[in-house]
Amino acid sequence: MLEENNILSQSIEIKDYLMHINLDIDSENILDYIYNSKNSLCLSQFPQYVLDNDKYNNLEIFYQKYLDGDVTKTDFWECEKKYHKVFQTLWLCDQVYVGMYTDQSSYKKSYYAKKNNSLLKKQQKFIKEMLKDHRLLHSINTLGELEAVMHIGTRDIAPIVLFLEKYGAMIYLSGCSAMLYSQNKDFINLVKTVSLTNGLYLLKNNDLL
Repeated sequence: MLEENNILSQSIEIKDYLMHINLDIDSENILDYIYNSKNSLCLSQFPQYVLDNDKYNNLEIFYQKYLDGDVTKTDFWECEKKYHKVFQTLWLCDQVYVGMYTDQSSYKKSYYAKKNNSLLKKQQKFIKEMLKDHRLLHSINTLGELEAVMHIGTRDIAPIVLFLEKYGAMIYLSGCSAMLYSQNKDFINLVKTVSLTNGLYLLKNNDLL
């Protein structure tokens, strides 16, 4: 069990988590590592990699297209909800920590953060804790905290990484797309089942698992 520090919402240092899963990498490069690792998987809206960029851009759903009116509110919310349901299920199954990869100044200036201010208002204390120190991860203890974290990720306010203690897994969420790192077969099978149940697809090397 990772040692808890109760000063900031049961926070832990990211280096301690990485040691816990026997991963010797620079915590400053965690996003690049997850994105480029051969052990990473993609949680996608589509059942295979789309080679035609024009077609992909027409069909991909993300927050700016919703704001621009290129996709309907219903289409965006339905896509966003699929990702949220997957992460809610994983949160139920494990102790989950979170890191948010932006600074306080950038967050305050973010157009997307301002657009979602009323949605995130109740979790401002938790959000401020995440922004204070990128060396720390924060335990997600309530559904309200989890929902705020997911909205920050799926609405492009800031890149989010979820760290799952028992499974030794990391999930990089940026928009309605996610990259997962894990060498735990039980976790991969769980994500595969949950994603398919919610209309998403788990891809490895651009092939459906």
